[in-house]
Amino acid sequence: MHAFVTGATGFLGRNVVEQLILQGWQVTALYRTPCKQFSSDTLQLHWQQGDITDIDSLRAAMPPSVDAVFHLACDTQAWRLDRRQQYQTNVTGTENLCKVALEKRAIRFIHTSSIAVYGFHNGAVDENSEMRGMDCPVRYFRSKFLAEEVVREYIEKGLDAVILNPTAVIGPYDNRSWVKLFDCIKEDQLPGIPPGRKSFCYAPEVALAHIQAFILGRSGENYILSGPTTDFTEVFQILSAYMQHSHPMYKLPSWLVKLRGLACTLRALITQKEPDISLQNAYVLCANVTAESEKAKRELQYKNHTSLNEMLGTSYEWWLSQQTNKQKSPQQHLA
Repeated sequence: MHAFVTGATGFLGRNVVEQLILQGWQVTALYRTPCKQFSSDTLQLHWQQGDITDIDSLRAAMPPSVDAVFHLACDTQAWRLDRRQQYQTNVTGTENLCKVALEKRAIRFIHTSSIAVYGFHNGAVDENSEMRGMDCPVRYFRSKFLAEEVVREYIEKGLDAVILNPTAVIGPYDNRSWVKLFDCIKEDQLPGIPPGRKSFCYAPEVALAHIQAFILGRSGENYILSGPTTDFTEVFQILSAYMQHSHPMYKLPSWLVKLRGLACTLRALITQKEPDISLQNAYVLCANVTAESEKAKRELQYKNHTSLNEMLGTSYEWWLSQQTNKQKSPQQHLA
C-alpha cells in the first residue's frame, strides 16, 4: 500500500507516518522546507517537497494512483497579523489537494478535520450534533469548518473521502500545541487555571484510527476521535506532579482569562511577537469542548484506552527530550 501524507513534519502527521511504516506502507511525505524533515532508517519513507497552497507543486509531488491520501497539514495558529494565511492553508490548500487526488485517481482521501467544526456546546457532541464552527469567534474553528465543506463538495464530484474529527490531541512530537502548558508552568506564566472542560485523545491511537478509516470508514462520513474528558484542574494536577511544581493554582473566572488574552493580544500587535495567550486561545481555554466517539469505536475499531495520566506522561517525556536538545551546543547536537 502506498500513502501520500501532508503535514508529515507536524505533530499528528509524524505519528501517522510512524504508524503507516509500522504496518508496512510505502509513504510519500510532503514537506515545505528541508529543515523540518525528520530522518528515518527505513526505505519505506520518501520525501517530496511541495506546498498545499501551490497546486502545481502538489501535482508534481503526488504519485499517480496512490492508495491513500492522508491530509493532515493545517495552520492551527490562534494569533497572526495576516489572517489570510490560515485560510489559504486550511481551506484553499484542502481544495487543491482534493482536486489533485481526483486527478491522480487516489483510491481514498482521509481528511483530518477537528472537533472545532462543532464549535461550542454545553454538553458532549457526537456526529449528529449541530456544526457551529462558523458561529465561533475563533478563526481556526471557522477555517476547519470551511475546509470540511470543501471536502464534501469534492465527494459530490466523485472523491472517496472520510473525515476524522479528533478532540484535543496529546502525545509525542508535539512542539506547538498542548505541550506549551509545560512551558507556561516552568516559567510561572499562568496566574491560575482556566475554567473549560475538554475531551483529550492520544496521538498514536488517533494515528492508528487514520489507517482504520482507510480500511473501514464509510465515504462522506464524520468520525469523532475522543478520549478522557475532564476540566483543567485535573490536567494541571497531573502536570504539576510530573514537573514537581508546588505553586498553588486556583481556577479563574472566564472573564478574567479572556481579559488577559485581550491584553496580551493588544501588546502583541505593538511588539509583533506571538503572545503567551491570545484572545482566541482564551476563548478555547474557557469553553467546554467535549465529545463522544462511539461511532468511531463501532465502525473504525477505534481504541482509546490510554489514560490522561499516560498521555500527559508521554508528552512530558517528549518535552523533556526537546529541552535537553535545546541545551546542547551546536557541536554536540550535530554529533
